[in-house]
Amino acid sequence: MKLTKNKIFFGILIFGLIVNLLVLFDIQCFYLRAIFSFIFLTTVLGLLIMLMLKIREVDFWEYLVYTIGLSVTFLIFGGLFINSTLPLVGIDKPLSLVPLLVSFNIFLLIFWLIAFKRNKEISLEIKLPKLSWLNKVFLAIPIIFIFLSIFGAKILNNNGSNYL
Repeated sequence: MKLTKNKIFFGILIFGLIVNLLVLFDIQCFYLRAIFSFIFLTTVLGLLIMLMLKIREVDFWEYLVYTIGLSVTFLIFGGLFINSTLPLVGIDKPLSLVPLLVSFNIFLLIFWLIAFKRNKEISLEIKLPKLSWLNKVFLAIPIIFIFLSIFGAKILNNNGSNYL
């Protein structure tokens, strides 16, 4: 799959708009708010920072790790910056929903504009790795444990036994 500059940047804006609407209107259907917010906060900000810095000569999986690391780092230091500067302008609760959402949206738009201007030609090509049969089995086993833990908790909460 090949993504061009316009698809990447406008996809980021659309995804950000969807997450903002889910958060503002408190839509909890099928945990969409939590899932989309988690994906957005752990990837998009780091992706924009990577695009701003024009880091390109790395493998896809290494790029993904850098993106997640930069996103988490930005969330920590961005929250610290917001918590220390917003009380100076008269906002009493800087870490409540609306000030955080507005502040991170401002950061997102600034990062988006800088990354959009700095990257004239960009395309992202995602290649899934070729896995052997044994590797596929080792990847499937942890997924089975997730479902077993969910069903085991459901059974225990409904006065069942703990066989799972």
